[in-house]
Amino acid sequence: MGARGGLLALVGVVLLSSCGTRLSHQETLRLAGVDDRPVAGAAGPGASAASSGVDRQDTTATSASRATGSTGDQQGTPTAAGGGTQAAAPAGAKAPIVIGMDGAFTGIVGSAFAPAKDAYLAWVKTVNARGGIDGHPVKLLVSDNGSDASRTLANVKDFVENRGVIALVNLVPAAGADVAVARYAEKMHVAVVGGLSVDDVWNQSPVMFPAVTANAVGNYAYARAQADAGTKKVASVYCTENSICSDKEKAWADAAKSLGLQVVFRGQISLAQPDFTAQCLNARSAGAESVVVFADGASATRMAQSCSRQNYKPIIVTVAPAANPIPEMDGAMGVVTAFPWVVTADSPALDEYRDALKKYGTTAPAAYTTMGWTSGKLLEKALAHVSDTPTRDDVFNGLWSLQNETLGGLTPPLTFTKNQPTPVNPCWYVVRVANGAWTAPNGMRPSCK
Repeated sequence: MGARGGLLALVGVVLLSSCGTRLSHQETLRLAGVDDRPVAGAAGPGASAASSGVDRQDTTATSASRATGSTGDQQGTPTAAGGGTQAAAPAGAKAPIVIGMDGAFTGIVGSAFAPAKDAYLAWVKTVNARGGIDGHPVKLLVSDNGSDASRTLANVKDFVENRGVIALVNLVPAAGADVAVARYAEKMHVAVVGGLSVDDVWNQSPVMFPAVTANAVGNYAYARAQADAGTKKVASVYCTENSICSDKEKAWADAAKSLGLQVVFRGQISLAQPDFTAQCLNARSAGAESVVVFADGASATRMAQSCSRQNYKPIIVTVAPAANPIPEMDGAMGVVTAFPWVVTADSPALDEYRDALKKYGTTAPAAYTTMGWTSGKLLEKALAHVSDTPTRDDVFNGLWSLQNETLGGLTPPLTFTKNQPTPVNPCWYVVRVANGAWTAPNGMRPSCK
């Protein structure tokens, strides 16, 4: 397996808003045309449908007149604006487009991915509310792999072999599962459209279609951000809970040295560690001007607090920009592998994203919502002219037809070639804390290697 990059797997803070009358989580997903009941394998590798409680009833919402306009509550459940359901346009009478999303959505690692999942659900609701894709309603099946690589593959196999999906979408595999999923998808001729591109196989397999920064480039981007900020002596801390942390940190260190930066301190931390005073003192003693935190957004925040208490204020570089940065995070930097959520420019593509999350989302706009949303828009573009009975070939042919596609300005140009691996996306976006909020100093203009 290639070096794992884009430490999206361990990072992010879910910001939930609240209001309105609550629907149950299952009721909300049914209204949206989403089936997130356990699939075979959810109870463990090799589990049968019966043993894992699988219900194979088709719950797709063929009419989005049951969908709710929502703002979300603290349970992560969309609620109807004004306490009632909103009428919407039918989702279309044609055969449904059945797709499957597997992800690490629970636990200390998986909770970071709630924004990506939520944004994809908002995309499904948005599409179905206006009649589906070319008249076809979208039926989304969702499974949780619990950060277990074997369960990731079991869930994917069930989607493909038992549930009739024509594409795997917004994939957030457990660490170590990317290659296994890619090889299985190659064997079964099913496309993987968007998701957490944290392994080099996303740019090595002809069935993987990433829409975000390439793995190796993401590793390089953190060092480049430090160099662009003018720092010369740099440090890092990385979590011990997941190998992604150490893999990412090692790739960053190599990139930093290649850029002429002096790596003066490298330390380990725990995601559950309440204070990082020892690490701050070591970094300060070594003369570090900036510190990359390879952990979740909350850990980056605690790092900034711990260092500030020692009157040490390095530039904190976080791999997961957390919402509502505290004063100690002033000047902190982050790298975003999909478009920066903080941009408020007036553009149809950005307006649609913001409106969808406001109406259907349970998560405020944040770093990983852009990954989920972009994954949905990529599939929508590929299937703009899908056949009457959607097939896996339709997905492949649609993707291969895309040349220099930017999804309305949300991504650098994407080009896919028949039966060839996806070219490396060499670009990323920089965000920085200023006046108590994340900003995008370059707007929608990416930095590129």
